[in-house]
Order: sequence, then structure tokens, then C-alpha cells
Amino acid sequence: MQIRKIHPGEIDDIFVLFHQHTQEAIQSMPELADEIDDGALLNTVRGWSIQHHMCFLVAFEGQRPVGYVAGGLAAQPWSKKLYAQIGLIFLTENSRSMENFKALVDKFEEWAKSAQAIRVVAGDIGVNVDRTRKIFEYLGFTECLSVKRDIKYV
Repeated sequence: MQIRKIHPGEIDDIFVLFHQHTQEAIQSMPELADEIDDGALLNTVRGWSIQHHMCFLVAFEGQRPVGYVAGGLAAQPWSKKLYAQIGLIFLTENSRSMENFKALVDKFEEWAKSAQAIRVVAGDIGVNVDRTRKIFEYLGFTECLSVKRDIKYV
């Protein structure tokens, strides 16, 4: 598996992967169907692939894209030190293995080091929290608190 930055001409192929990712998410959480917007997805891929504080890496088997890892740099309000946050990580079902997830995370960490980040953080939007927890624990991450609450409009 080869992992590298996305090239502008590959955005359509990566968009196909995004659709696979979102369809899998909708199967686990049907309520996400109302939140997914193709225009937002396309803007995310475009923006994250060109902004210097963002990283969008694509995994290929031969010429075929089979996954990605994407995220960006941020600072805590109390510190000037940067951390890198994985916002998205996905591999097609046939390419899923701990070795391939590790390769994606390691490549993202290389990018984070080049940006002088002091840590990598990652999470899950709730698609499969248990699976995500097991993957990241295997990769040496320690758990920290992240919680959510939907805003109710009257």
C-alpha cells in the first residue's frame, strides 16, 4: 500500500471513497443521512488537500485509492504548542487490517512531526466507537474524554 498526499486530479476518485465512508456511517447511524451534504464533502476534500495546516493523505493499492487519513493542526487555548488531530480515517473493507491502519496513522504522524506538533489525537464520529477504540488502542493511543450533545431547537 502506498500513502501520499492527494493530487488535484484525484479528487473525484477520493469522492467515491467518501461516499463509501458515508454510506457505511449511515448504516450504523441512520440519523446521519440528514447531515451528509455532497457539497460539503467536496469542499472538505478540496480544502484539506491545499491548506498548509491541513493534511489529506490517500492510500493506494496499485492505482486504486483504498483509503485516507485527514486532519489538521490546532493549539490548545492555554498553549502555543500544536497538536495534530485526525478528523477522518477510512479504509475500504477489503483493505482493512491493523497494518494498513497503522500505516495511515504513521504517515499522518510524519506530517505532524514536520509541522512540529507534539501529539496526535483522534476520535470517532460515532460510526463504530468500539471498533475505533480497539484500533487506536492497538496503535498506542490512550483514551481521553470526548463527549457530545445535540442542540435542541424549539
